Amino acid sequence: MQTAKILLIVALFGVAPAPALRADPSGTQVKSVLGKATWSTHGHSEPLAPGASVAPGGRIETAADGKVVVEWLPEAYSVLAANSAMTVAALDNGKMPDVNSQPRVALDLLKGSLFSHLTRADGVPGFSITTSQGTATTRGADWLVSVHERTVQVAAFTNTVTFTLSSGKVIEVKAGTVYKSGAEGAAALTQNQIAEFLAVLQDSGLNVTKSGNGGFLVVYTPSDGGTGFSFAAGPGADLLMPGQNPAYGEAVREPPGESPVPASDFKSPAVGPTSP
Repeated sequence: MQTAKILLIVALFGVAPAPALRADPSGTQVKSVLGKATWSTHGHSEPLAPGASVAPGGRIETAADGKVVVEWLPEAYSVLAANSAMTVAALDNGKMPDVNSQPRVALDLLKGSLFSHLTRADGVPGFSITTSQGTATTRGADWLVSVHERTVQVAAFTNTVTFTLSSGKVIEVKAGTVYKSGAEGAAALTQNQIAEFLAVLQDSGLNVTKSGNGGFLVVYTPSDGGTGFSFAAGPGADLLMPGQNPAYGEAVREPPGESPVPASDFKSPAVGPTSP
């Protein structure tokens, strides 16, 4: 199967909870598991392994050495970092008999860090991640949500994420910004925050390559040869493909045969298996 990649270019430097949906988990698959992780449902827990299917109502939890990558739908992924836990609140792959069935993913992050990628698509209800303080929703972005004790952070690397607080206040988290509990709004990502978030991705098995101008490229390719994803973010126009001039935070599909970024700026990333 040919690996599909998505190039998202941005200038770098954050809804009410979704109703329950009937679920058809076909097509949803755990792509990789590093270290220890468990899947719990109906009071029963078992070790999580690559190739397993997950469905609404279940919980994924990682140990201190555990990291999990799940493909919910084509071009919709989540990476659960170490010492993290989430439940699958709702999942619809758009193939339900109901005429109103549309692709959608809704997760509850209980603790830790959860990075997600969703290729932007008009008309798709989107992807939501609920925390104890509110719900982050997007129709297409690369973003990270973290919950550590009483602190929640929502960071967007590409496009825009909407974070609706429990109070009803809405925070727009645009590419290159982060919202942190108690703040009035989203603020620009600092170099330390970027380094921290990229370390989470790298530790979870994704390939992270930095350029000399402060930008970075993130690539994930499943070990089974299936569909993966990539995104690039950085402050320079040198990240643009020839002839492309996308609007701020707008997704751009990579032309066939083209490299996602100029070789002069990024070393060639190792796009190989990410599972041991």
